[in-house]
Amino acid sequence: MAKGRGWWERFSSMKTGLYLLVAVSIASALGTLYPQGQVYTAWKRFLQLGDVYHSWWYITLLSLLALNLIACNISRIKPMINSLFHYQQLLDAKQVMKFKLNHSLHLSGDLERIKDQVINTLSGQGYQIWSQTDEDTVKIGAQKGRFYTLGSFITHLSFIIILLGALYGGLWGYKGYINVAVGSSFNLKQIPGITKNSTVDDFKIRVDKFWLERYADGTPSGYFSRLTIMEKDKVVKTATIAVNQPLEYRGVKFYQTSYGQLAQIEVFVPESKSHQELLGEGDIIRILGTDYHLLLYRYDPPTGMYSQLQAKELKIIYALYKEDKLAGTGKLGINQSVPVDEQGNSFKFTGFTPTTGLEVKKDPGVPVVIFGSLLIVLGIGMIMILKPHKIWAVLEKQDDSISISLGGNSRRHSLEFEEEFKKMVKELDTEYTAT
Repeated sequence: MAKGRGWWERFSSMKTGLYLLVAVSIASALGTLYPQGQVYTAWKRFLQLGDVYHSWWYITLLSLLALNLIACNISRIKPMINSLFHYQQLLDAKQVMKFKLNHSLHLSGDLERIKDQVINTLSGQGYQIWSQTDEDTVKIGAQKGRFYTLGSFITHLSFIIILLGALYGGLWGYKGYINVAVGSSFNLKQIPGITKNSTVDDFKIRVDKFWLERYADGTPSGYFSRLTIMEKDKVVKTATIAVNQPLEYRGVKFYQTSYGQLAQIEVFVPESKSHQELLGEGDIIRILGTDYHLLLYRYDPPTGMYSQLQAKELKIIYALYKEDKLAGTGKLGINQSVPVDEQGNSFKFTGFTPTTGLEVKKDPGVPVVIFGSLLIVLGIGMIMILKPHKIWAVLEKQDDSISISLGGNSRRHSLEFEEEFKKMVKELDTEYTAT
């Protein structure tokens, strides 16, 4: 049992919590600085460095930190209950004078009258009073800011809720990026990185339109996409998105992040219908019925977006391979046909299709995190406003005078409490003639 308690005390300690918090902070910084959404080598894929915030080790760190905070709060429940409901403690004169802030007075007068004066003085400072009278002795306890410990507990609880919200989002949320050609449709399972958790979000997204707005000097001022959400081939929602103006459907958000274009390549094979392919820079296709492969190396000149004015000027630089050997290279303009072999196979570049770059994101933990953040405001507000001050007084009749022993402490606002204590002593001292 002793070993078990030692393990529990170490795990629920603030020191362990600080170590875990530092580890989570370093991991979060790594996710911010390290490029996300990319494909890496085997060991980097194992560590999921391309998606740090949903990685197994990051979620493990968050889980341990959440468990540590839960353990800390469990250990705080009993002291909090005692502070809230079993606070009416009375002390004798020796105990009172052991406090760092203490004072003793000898006043002349009636015991009951001085008792009333002490209680009135404390009440005037906003203290809650309880007392006990035994013949020649009166014991008084006073406290204000009793719910300060509840504010501290709420603050710690809010951190747990925020961590649980982050864990919920990490386990059941997802984020991915996709470039989509105008006029085409996709579902969430087609987006790299989010196929694992997107099975419940079974709907399609169609890109109806993309357009770019420019300033007078021709530089882009904004870019927009018109998206349609379809379920079972029925349109359920249509909206225009822009940067910082996403479309949201069933908790999934679609952000406008980039734009580009795909080259339209028409391949002609004798005794077969010609077919079209959409290629981006670096894409390779096989020319059906042959041993040839076509690589679209890059656009010339490089362009950020297709437009009718640019269409005739744009060209593509390509490379043609037969099996693994380079068979030829060239620069191709609009509708310039290039023969592949002596059998009549050929291809040509017919134009561009604009594409829109979308970030697709779902984080079901956001409402939980917002609730936790509101609790933090409540908890910190209680901590800042409430003043956890405690004062004890013992009045003892001694011959012709009354001995008063005063002492107290405060968990916060110690300087303010000291001034308040001195003010109370001064009021009592000036009310009666000291012996």
